[in-house]
Parts: sequence; C-alpha cells; structure tokens
Amino acid sequence: MNVSEKIAAVFRCKRYGELKGLILEIVHDMRNLSPDEKLVPYEAFEVVGITRPDEELAQFWIGDKEYYYFQKCKGAFEAFKSGDYRQSETLLLDAKWDINEWALAHYLLGLLYMEERRFKDAYDQFSEAVLYEPYQTRPMAILKDLMLLVLKNFQEV
Repeated sequence: MNVSEKIAAVFRCKRYGELKGLILEIVHDMRNLSPDEKLVPYEAFEVVGITRPDEELAQFWIGDKEYYYFQKCKGAFEAFKSGDYRQSETLLLDAKWDINEWALAHYLLGLLYMEERRFKDAYDQFSEAVLYEPYQTRPMAILKDLMLLVLKNFQEV
C-alpha cells in the first residue's frame, strides 16, 4: 500500500492498536515520499460528506450565509480534485472568513496543506477543525495527530 492508501485505511480502522500501527507506518513512509506522490485520498473528503450531491448538502443550509459557505467548500473540493490548489485555498479562506467557527473549511484546508507538504499549517487547521466540530471529530483528530507525529519525526532528520 502506498501512503495515500494507508491514510484511507486509517478512516476504516476500528481498533486503537491497528490505528496506531498504521499511523506509525505512514509517518515512516512519508520520509521517502516523492514530491509528486499524492497524499490525500478521496476517502478523506468522503468521511466529512463533501462528496455528496448538493441536494443532500442542502439540509445544512439555514440561510444565504451557510449556502455560500458550503458552495465555497464544495468548489474548493472540486478545485482540489482538478489540481488547482490556489483556487481551492482561496475558496476555503473565503469560507473561513464567512463562518470561521465551522469545522469543514478548516478540515479541507488541512487536507490541502497536507497535500502541499505544509505539515505545520495542516496541523493548525486540523486542530481548529477539532475545536469547532461537535460530532464528527474522529477523522479530524486522526489527521491532527498524524501531522503532529510527522512534524516531530521530520525535526529529527
């Protein structure tokens, strides 16, 4: 399994021992990543529901502000998929400007920074996401911890 596949597997882990072992493998493998190898799997987006059709996302829209927030996050996801990381970042920063205390934009920005190997920025965004997300913190917390281990591990190099 490559690193992206291992990260996808992390979201499916049920037992702590298995999860811990997989995270340590990922950290080890990240030392030898080629700069063009993709890190972020599709499952990282799927676990927070951003891959759903707009009709399903509409249940979260209370008013115009929320509608535009989700549209920016969805647009950022599409830009990320197409490799337009600048556009993705711009949309997510705009979404955070609209509603900073919602976790989704922070989490997606963490994924973007992770893909760009900006691990400290990714850690900061995942940390914010964990603070703001009341229900679905598991994927955010896992990636936050992964980024912390990466940062600690890479300082030793």
